[in-house]
Amino acid sequence: MELDDLKQAWRALDRKLELQGALQLQLLHERAIGRARSRLRPLVFGLWCQTLIGGAFIFVFASFWVNHRDNLPIMLCGIALQVYMIAMVVLGARELAMVRAIDPGDPVVLNQRRLAELSAWRVRTSPWLGLPWALLWIPLVICLAASNGDDLIARAPGFVILQVVIGVVVLAAILLFLRWARSRPQLQAALDRSASGSSVERARAALDAIDRFAQE
Repeated sequence: MELDDLKQAWRALDRKLELQGALQLQLLHERAIGRARSRLRPLVFGLWCQTLIGGAFIFVFASFWVNHRDNLPIMLCGIALQVYMIAMVVLGARELAMVRAIDPGDPVVLNQRRLAELSAWRVRTSPWLGLPWALLWIPLVICLAASNGDDLIARAPGFVILQVVIGVVVLAAILLFLRWARSRPQLQAALDRSASGSSVERARAALDAIDRFAQE
């Protein structure tokens, strides 16, 4: 075999190896995306439950406050709960859309960015759903009592005011703790991971693994 023929054979072999490597990397990428999406299934299930339950309660509380228009404080309690349920549905639908955007046909880096955006979104919005319950349980109890014909505000105003004060103190304490945690990087990172959720963190780990493999 002449030297030119040998060079051509080596170039052809190199092209085949590069093509084989690219195909294997694409296959690994698709499997990594599949693992990431499977690890997000508990989150997706929870989001669907959040959205459907919240949607049902929107109508429940709307019907409640419409039927109590003759009592302004009780009506406002129903409206507050309905507004919360609307926010819960909107946030849940937004997260579902972000999960659906993760596409096996897109580059790893793009899907990593989408997961990072999902994680950051959950870190930002989780307090919006959790913190209000320091106070929101009070209108819930008032609405439940009103559904049974008991005007808790009129019957025990001192009790309601006391619970509001306690709720404000608890909410302020939580906010102060969260502000203090910002100056503690390890604690803040742990809180962020908790808010992001184990499903998102495990999905990000699956894509990070294939990204490290591709860079080696």
